[in-house]
Amino acid sequence: MTETMTEEPELTEDPTPEVSPEPEVQQEPEEDPQPASRADREARLRKRAQEAETERDQLREVVAGLRRSEVERRISEVLTNPSDVWHAAKVEDLVGKDGVLDNTKIEAVITTIRAEHPNWMKPQRLPGNQRAAGPLSEVRTDGSEGRWHGAFAPRPVR
Repeated sequence: MTETMTEEPELTEDPTPEVSPEPEVQQEPEEDPQPASRADREARLRKRAQEAETERDQLREVVAGLRRSEVERRISEVLTNPSDVWHAAKVEDLVGKDGVLDNTKIEAVITTIRAEHPNWMKPQRLPGNQRAAGPLSEVRTDGSEGRWHGAFAPRPVR
């Protein structure tokens, strides 16, 4: 018997392709550490100051809006339309020295509105299932029935 040998060819190359490293991209610095001149440095500083002032103004508007919302939320229990409070006060009038809304100032505005514009107030609810006596609920002391009772009473058959 003859043996046949099959030889496998030797692989001299690596079957995984070589990945070449990516060329390094040099990033330009955003700001030159040593400006060319004093005028360039001053211009850069002015630009940064303007950006900071713009951001500050935007944040002031956000804080003022949050303060207005909080005042309206607190007053919504008392006023029919909480935005009516701005006819009587400004946000700055309701802020304390520490920058936080002052409850005593808010209560003072509510008292002023209650005195000057009582129609802006929400109607007070009576405890339980009571109703306030008004023009639709007539109370008669002479024993006769009121207009509403007569309006819904059965009519006599003729």
